[in-house]
Amino acid sequence: MSTLGKILSIEDPTKPPVEYAIEIGTIPRPEWGAPLPQVIANEGRVLLIYALNRPLPENQTGPFVFTEDTPSPWAVVDFSWIFDHRFGGFSDILRDRHPLADSGLSMGGVHIVVNSVWKAKILSELHPNPITLGRPRPELVHYIFTFHDSMFECIAGAPTTLVLPGTAREVVQKVCTEMLFVDR
Repeated sequence: MSTLGKILSIEDPTKPPVEYAIEIGTIPRPEWGAPLPQVIANEGRVLLIYALNRPLPENQTGPFVFTEDTPSPWAVVDFSWIFDHRFGGFSDILRDRHPLADSGLSMGGVHIVVNSVWKAKILSELHPNPITLGRPRPELVHYIFTFHDSMFECIAGAPTTLVLPGTAREVVQKVCTEMLFVDR
């Protein structure tokens, strides 16, 4: 059993499961100030794109604002086995109102949720899908990515991640033309 599988299976049978978040280090953390997250999705696949930490330009003497046109390294997280996702509705100001705020959820991080209520609901509603019949279903995990002004959550199998250089426009164009419609 994988380490992730062991973490996800830890339960005390004498108590009801408690939902909590664990930050993971296998997917790059987003840049904190302006990660500019983008979601590109189709049926059964989601690509999450966000900026990684960027150095200030050379000879920068005053404040500098990173934009979609600033060349940067970008993480592309590819969820090929996606069952549900949601994006938005979270910020550093509203963090304390999140149900997992005191249960491991940190800002600017990548987390898995153990004993996820959302995942349990999805699993209870799963029915055979003609697209996935005959394909083994991977272990599903509840992922949370927290950004400065938003949050991305999904219930999915293990993603693959790569880092691409360029501006947001260049990376999104590359992802749409070269990755989105490629079977995995």
